[in-house]
Amino acid sequence: MGEPDRTRRSRLRVRALGRDLLGGCDADDSTSTGTAGTGTAGAETAGARTTTDVVVVPVFMDERPLLGMAGYLDWRLCGKLSQILRRGLCTARAGEQVLTCGFASVPFRRLVLLGMGHSGRLDREHAQAAGAQVVDLGNGLEAESVVVAVPSAMVSRELCESFGLALGQHLACRRPFDAAVATVGGARPTGRGAFMTSWPCSILVPGEWVPRFFRLLNGPPRRAED
Repeated sequence: MGEPDRTRRSRLRVRALGRDLLGGCDADDSTSTGTAGTGTAGAETAGARTTTDVVVVPVFMDERPLLGMAGYLDWRLCGKLSQILRRGLCTARAGEQVLTCGFASVPFRRLVLLGMGHSGRLDREHAQAAGAQVVDLGNGLEAESVVVAVPSAMVSRELCESFGLALGQHLACRRPFDAAVATVGGARPTGRGAFMTSWPCSILVPGEWVPRFFRLLNGPPRRAED
């Protein structure tokens, strides 16, 4: 996948993945920290924590027990996500989308399990398509805000970066990411907002990846002009 368009700042926020997010997370409640000209960026500063409309959690068919953000949510929900998988309500096949209502114990109104197939079969093309699929999903749900976790616990950082770059570029373009990149598993979801992206979005990555993801999505910090 090519480099992102540096002439437009990504509308995708980068946040550190952690269990503390279950106490409240807003996709647009803070800004990324960094020092102009140093090429570094840290985790987002804590702001007013509120409920996020939609959280998208990638899951793999061979991911048992659930890991990463899915594992944190499953722990807080006393195994409800694992129960959904065991009962076959979600198979985690590539491209599958399973929407559940919110639960009182987590700060998300709606939760979507995004099937990623077998972890060993995920390649860059499929990771890119899954990242673009998240934007179509948010538009189809007419989301107010979206938080999405990278599938970091099961695949390489490079594949997670492909996922994140596709998500960021699709948000920036505000149009179908690339007609040649089909949604994993079939046709794209559609909705009234399918070609208009106005909701804030955050991507959750392991803490040590935050500076790198920030630079990939936004380019190096700009120096202040004299």
